[in-house]
Amino acid sequence: MSNSDSNTVTKICTVCNEEKSITEFNRNKNGKDGHLCQCKKCVKSLREANADKRKVYLEETKEKRRITQSEYYSANKEKLNADGKAYYILHKERIDAVNKAWSEANKERCSASQKAWRDANKERCFATRKAWRDANPEKYAVLKRNDRARRRNAPGKHTAADILNLLSLQKNKCATCKVSVSKGYHVDHVVALINGGSNDKSNLQILCPTCNMRKNSKDPIEFNQSLGLLL
Repeated sequence: MSNSDSNTVTKICTVCNEEKSITEFNRNKNGKDGHLCQCKKCVKSLREANADKRKVYLEETKEKRRITQSEYYSANKEKLNADGKAYYILHKERIDAVNKAWSEANKERCSASQKAWRDANKERCFATRKAWRDANPEKYAVLKRNDRARRRNAPGKHTAADILNLLSLQKNKCATCKVSVSKGYHVDHVVALINGGSNDKSNLQILCPTCNMRKNSKDPIEFNQSLGLLL
């Protein structure tokens, strides 16, 4: 059928019963004439009406669906979690990119939502943080040192792996008195942050608690001289 022919062919809509040009009907390969029985205008009206009905239905059945979904999740928790984890691993890059883009575009909303959740779950947040600190004392100590350095505008940062490597290099001994630090140690900034020292791993040493307390923020050369370690 040419364009000129299509302008002269008409069809009656089964909804409004009006005779209209075939061009006023959406194509449908399963239709006898290759078009839908309803005109475009009626299809749009039906969609809008159905959308309103669906909105009302979803609102009316909201609580019932929530209970049903909750019961289903409880009965299939392990399988759903495993499926979700497998899907995330398979589509990690795309999911992370979408989440990052959404978060960047909704910073205020995310911040408000997170604050509201924390305010409503203070005890749970406190217990979770405490459990993490108790299970990861080295990592927590690193976070505290990096935070303190950041507040002092000190350059550099380090990780828990850097501290473990430093312990290995010092053979688990205090850098000053050489006593074993297997029962406890302090991470010292060779040049104190207050004196302009860096928070980088290159400015760190492991000291026993006694030596660290004696050194405090003293200049490293002066401190070692006071101990008779340097001329």
